[in-house]
Amino acid sequence: MAQSQYDPHQEGQAWPLQGQEAFADRFFALVHESADLFWLLAPDGSMRDANSSWCIFTGQQTSQSQGKGWLDALHPADRPQIEHLIQQAIIEGGSQSMECHLRRADRAYRLIHLHAVPVRLRDGTVHEVIACGKDITKQEQSGQMSEAAVQLALKASGVGMWDWDLVTGQIYWTAQGKDLLGWSPTTPSTHECFLMTVYPEDREPVERFLARVVAEHTDYRTEYRVLWPDGSIHWLAERGHCISDSQGHPTHILGVIIEMTKLKQAEEGIETILASITNAVAHVDRQWCYTYVNSRVEEYTGQSREALLGKSFWTDLSECLANSARQVDVQTHLINDLLDVSRVTAKTLKLELERCDLVSLVRETVEDLRVTVPERSLVLELPEHVVANVLADQARIGQVVTNYVTNALRYSPTNQPVRIGLTLQENMARVWVRDWGPGLSKEAQKEIWQCFHQAKEVPVQSGSGKGLGLGLYICQMLIAEHQGEVGVESVPGEGSNFWFALPLTT
Repeated sequence: MAQSQYDPHQEGQAWPLQGQEAFADRFFALVHESADLFWLLAPDGSMRDANSSWCIFTGQQTSQSQGKGWLDALHPADRPQIEHLIQQAIIEGGSQSMECHLRRADRAYRLIHLHAVPVRLRDGTVHEVIACGKDITKQEQSGQMSEAAVQLALKASGVGMWDWDLVTGQIYWTAQGKDLLGWSPTTPSTHECFLMTVYPEDREPVERFLARVVAEHTDYRTEYRVLWPDGSIHWLAERGHCISDSQGHPTHILGVIIEMTKLKQAEEGIETILASITNAVAHVDRQWCYTYVNSRVEEYTGQSREALLGKSFWTDLSECLANSARQVDVQTHLINDLLDVSRVTAKTLKLELERCDLVSLVRETVEDLRVTVPERSLVLELPEHVVANVLADQARIGQVVTNYVTNALRYSPTNQPVRIGLTLQENMARVWVRDWGPGLSKEAQKEIWQCFHQAKEVPVQSGSGKGLGLGLYICQMLIAEHQGEVGVESVPGEGSNFWFALPLTT
């Protein structure tokens, strides 16, 4: 009788016992040839079968590796990536690879090249994952890294490590990490215990900071204080990284901490010394950005320490230069006012009269002013399609408009606009400047046109308060030389409207 043959492609046909044994032998031979150990995982990442290669390599008993206990044999820093790798193999349905550190039975960590292969059923669903590991330690590194060696290296460097599982809420701390927090080996490794260890004043900022790290899935660095059980305060510097799954959901935060108490104490000592120096002292990094300024620098620049730190020295220098330029402008303006008064008194003031459009002249003057005070609102209300021809010295009329607008800006709130307009009245063109400052009394309206008069009862609300009280006097004289008129309409508490009028010409 002829022996029946097994057809692997015929659905429903049972595998002969001898065939099953032969297939298993071939499978194990293939795996052992290509891997040093292998194990089977369920779709949820739990251990389905801890075969002898796993138990011999890791030293774990079957009971220890069941469920997700097998993850304990991985280095803590590699666990989140391995779990993510398994999920990727299941979701994408294709094999995945990475390198990780697996603890051997002798407690030494070995560098393993891990290969995760999903096993599909006929309907396409993933039934399980075959994980194969190849020890590549000798290829990649000359020695072994035992857990004791890792701990010794971390302790020698003063670095502590931690791994916060955002799904379970559990935190794994290295022994050095617990030491830096002032914890005993038995202190519960929970987020709540960590927050209670943080210095009370830093607790809320640290909690907000970690929440932002989780929300933004980003690397971070920060500093904070912790309070040890003996009442001592210690500064810690921390750097970390947030890990997300394939759907973008954060699953772990890995971090390292190091104590910097002595550094902070040294900084405070240096700060005290520098603060006692009466000269301006600053420090910049290689990018010329401020890393330290003392109070004299704050006074000199007119900016707070918080505003200066991190700012480019050159940017700050060009503010300083702008301030110096403004001071020069103020001094030049005062000198020019005195010269103008002397010319008016000596009757040597010369005007270069020419026919010009007063509408265009006012518009150009205000546009120039907008460049010098970009933070203020100047509103123009000029008639459209109208030409107001006057016989005037354009520079001197521009001087009057500038003086009116500058006064309006100086004596009105910074959040209020200054309005500038022009209206035609019979044979006159009238230019006006309206502000919403404190306004003037009837008596003050008469006095402000006098030479060297300053309205002391009216507070300066922005800009420099320096002046000789000559601006409006000179404006009055200049307009009079143009055969025009000046005036002001004001109500205390409701602002002022300064104006001048020039005769129209054909």
